[in-house]
Amino acid sequence: MDDVRQVTSAWEDYQHGISYQESIGLPSRVKECIDFVEGRQWAQPTKRTMALPRPVVNIIKMIVRSKKSALNNKPVRVVFEADNGEANTEAFTRFADYIFKEMRIAEIDSQAILDAAIKGCYIYHFYWDKDAKGKAAMTSGAVRCDLLDPRNVFFSNPAQIDEQKQKWIIIATREEVESVKARADKGVDKELICADEREYNVETDQDKEQEGTEMCTVLTRYFRKDGEVYCEKSTRRTIINKAFRIAPDYAAAAKELGITEERSEDAANTNSPDKYDTHENEGYRATLYPVVVGQYEKRERCIYGLSEVEGLIPNQKAINFQLGLILLSMQATAWSKWIVKPDALRGQDITNEPGQILVDHSKLGNGIRQEIGGQISGQPAQIVETLLSYTRTVSGSTEVMTGETLGASMSGAAIAQLQAQAQQPIEELRDAFWRVKEKQGMVLEQFFRLFYSDTPIKYSYNEYNEATRKDEIKNDTFDIHAFDNVRFTVVAKATTGTRSSTAGDITFLDNLLKAGAISIQQYAELYPDNALSDKEKYIRVLKSNQDSENTQLKALVEQQQKQLDEMTTWCDQYKKAVASVQSTNKENEALQGDLAILYKQYNDLRAQAERVTEIAQGFASDASLFAGEIARAEGLTGNADSDNDII
Repeated sequence: MDDVRQVTSAWEDYQHGISYQESIGLPSRVKECIDFVEGRQWAQPTKRTMALPRPVVNIIKMIVRSKKSALNNKPVRVVFEADNGEANTEAFTRFADYIFKEMRIAEIDSQAILDAAIKGCYIYHFYWDKDAKGKAAMTSGAVRCDLLDPRNVFFSNPAQIDEQKQKWIIIATREEVESVKARADKGVDKELICADEREYNVETDQDKEQEGTEMCTVLTRYFRKDGEVYCEKSTRRTIINKAFRIAPDYAAAAKELGITEERSEDAANTNSPDKYDTHENEGYRATLYPVVVGQYEKRERCIYGLSEVEGLIPNQKAINFQLGLILLSMQATAWSKWIVKPDALRGQDITNEPGQILVDHSKLGNGIRQEIGGQISGQPAQIVETLLSYTRTVSGSTEVMTGETLGASMSGAAIAQLQAQAQQPIEELRDAFWRVKEKQGMVLEQFFRLFYSDTPIKYSYNEYNEATRKDEIKNDTFDIHAFDNVRFTVVAKATTGTRSSTAGDITFLDNLLKAGAISIQQYAELYPDNALSDKEKYIRVLKSNQDSENTQLKALVEQQQKQLDEMTTWCDQYKKAVASVQSTNKENEALQGDLAILYKQYNDLRAQAERVTEIAQGFASDASLFAGEIARAEGLTGNADSDNDII
């Protein structure tokens, strides 16, 4: 009776979830969004619209792909930081990187962003898959992740956008009846597990099931009991697996080690959590649902979110319809219209072939004439261009964001500024996605503590070596018990470099090469791998040319060295000659000094002689004057013999 109540409760909750989704139009809206992205944008033709052309200019797909690439262009790393700031958590983060790569989370993230842009939200489901090949843990298998369609996931309170605050979460899957019977608990009446019809009122082409296959709806229901997460599985009529903890079965682990212990068998399942009986597990308890939900944009009081496509559909319809009318008008006027009287043709067919000759058999000769249609107006095409421009502007998918060529007259600084402005709305969407990555890290931490607590895990990882500029493989060991008392804060951080634009990387390398900041060899090594068919071949050719150039340079250096030696010898000889000249110059300078001294002495003597001469002349003048005076004196006395006496 308890099983019946549980089945009834789970199925009723499932039905309530379907009713809620239909009340907000989620199934039909998601189907329409998928159809428009995939190009199914016209309704089925009717008698009145049979002749209308149905062109599809899929601007929605272009915008969705542009937004996806913009959101996914920055590699992100989930980093675990210790709350106390003391523990070294790099080993924990590195092992998380390894597990994320093992489950190929990058591919899942890329598809999740695409789902979000189309469907409004993306839902990750983490589980332990016993059949998966992974590192040896508490039990065989590995942690895996699936991306769920929001139409297949139901919540106890859809108005609560935090999935961890839900009372229960139900995941509906369509699975083969035989597979479901194989993994049912012992004692389950397998006759109650039988094929049933899909519950959706709206079915996409991808949801159609192949005729002849027996499928049934399986409900995986997560809920909490005393704060711990439990899981149960059921179909419409019976419980497949009774409620079990999502933690590993320690008894089964002991059995694998050779310790015999009773345990119920549980068949492997590849896309849903395996059943474990964990009554002996008194250690770490799972408190987080292994379900992570992200919204593309927030919808008011709704966990399912808003998509990018939803608001573009009316514009896409208008563009398609306007183009269809233009083509219809051209089609109507392209073929000439003929007015023919009943007796004019007499069995002739008008084919509109160039040069066709028609004979007018009418009596008056005017039985056949061509009706010229009006000219096609260019206004509808202008309306289409305007709609396209407005749609790209309001959706943030302008030429700047999509990386198309801008005006050649624009400077690099102006383009960079426009790109920065265009990226602001994308940054908000990316931040929301990175918050989801942080929730992924919290769920992954829970799986580490649940399933990797038996023995240390040995694994290898790549690390970039700055010296060799190559990735090197290193070995490490992860021991979860080293973090038993560590509480983590999970942070999503951008890794170095981006994948936003190979063209941008090439342009940056071109600028470095022109500036002489890097060599041609470094240019080739840094050139994006996906931009060349065989990058290593070009590097080898460059290296060969460089070796040849090095040989020529070596010969040139040797020749220049010989010339330098000869010049050195000549310089030595020149130095000796200069030294000899310098010695002679010094002697000349000494002689010049002596001559200057002699010349000075000569001038001094000459000056002294001139002074002596002047003195002698003074004496002679005085003597002559004195003699004259004596002569006059004697003349006055009449002494004729005075001259003789004087003489």
